[in-house]
Parts: sequence; structure tokens; C-alpha cells
Amino acid sequence: GFEGTKLPIPLIGALTKGEIGGVILFSRNFESREQIQTFTRQIHQIQAPYPIWIGVDQEGGKVQRIGENLGSDRIPAALELAQTTPEHAAQIASNTARDIKNLGFDINFAPVLDIHTNPNNPIIATRAFGTTPEQVIQYAIPTMQAQMDEGIIPCGKHFPGHGDTSTDSHTDFAYGRGIAFCAGLLGNEF
Repeated sequence: GFEGTKLPIPLIGALTKGEIGGVILFSRNFESREQIQTFTRQIHQIQAPYPIWIGVDQEGGKVQRIGENLGSDRIPAALELAQTTPEHAAQIASNTARDIKNLGFDINFAPVLDIHTNPNNPIIATRAFGTTPEQVIQYAIPTMQAQMDEGIIPCGKHFPGHGDTSTDSHTDFAYGRGIAFCAGLLGNEF
């Protein structure tokens, strides 16, 4: 990620040399649909050792980088979708994927695959499909498949166990049972 609506020269150099393989764009990088399409086309045209991937967080709810103000449909939060059917959630994911593909994106950092087990969690909350693994997987698989069917690579996110924490991992260390267990497997002690 970066600030503004133009790629910084060091970032262009890193892409050209193959030091990095892609970028993620945020709301701060967008002015209009036309600007997004032109921008992603310019990024894809950079001569690099391999194709450059462009990602976006377009999961829905409070995390929708390309909003209605830029002509995208409102995407319901995962928990809202989980009140419908997996087929309905897949249709929403398909529509979203078509939209971002048309804008020039390759990867959508969605859906959230964590489980919302702590009501005091400030990050996962409505971004999860449910409070059990079974609920989450029931909606996550069709959502991811729908994105792939439209040519978008889905990237499930949030470290397992984050839904059990009460900390914002963007600003502090998030400690929970799943996170401690996984970190323990990696040889880290807390």
C-alpha cells in the first residue's frame, strides 16, 4: 500500500525488479471509477519478471474500499449475509468479484475466515459469518468459489483465533486461545 493516486517511484522500481509482486489499493488511492480503471491498467502494464497482482479489501460491511460513492453496490457484512443462504452470499460475492475485476483487480482480501467468539472483539464482530467453525465454512466456501468463478483470487484473512481476542491487532498485540496455540506451534512463547 501507499498514499495517493500515483505509484511512488521506489515502488515502481521494486515491481520492475521483481522485488515485490503486487500492490494493495485502498480508498485513499481512489477518485472515480474511471481513475481506478486507468490506474490499475497502468500498474498492470509495468514491465516486471512476472504478472503484477493488484489487491483490494472489498469484503463488505465496514470494510469496503470501493463504496457506493464510487459506484459499487453496498456489500452486506458477513454476519448479515449469514442470516440469508449460502447461495445468496455466493451471488453477492459473484457480483462483487465482477465489479472489482472490471476495475482491474486480481485479488480480493476477503472473506474473513475467523470465528466471532468474543462479543468484546473490536475487529472481527460482524465481519465473520458466525460464531462456530461450521457456520463460517458454510458461507466461506461458496463465497470464495464465486469469486474464483469470476476470475478474482479470494484471500481469506485474519489469523485463526483473532475473533476470540478483545484487542485491535492493528494497534496492539492480540492475544487469544487460537493465536497462542498457533504461535506455540511455531515455537514462540508468550
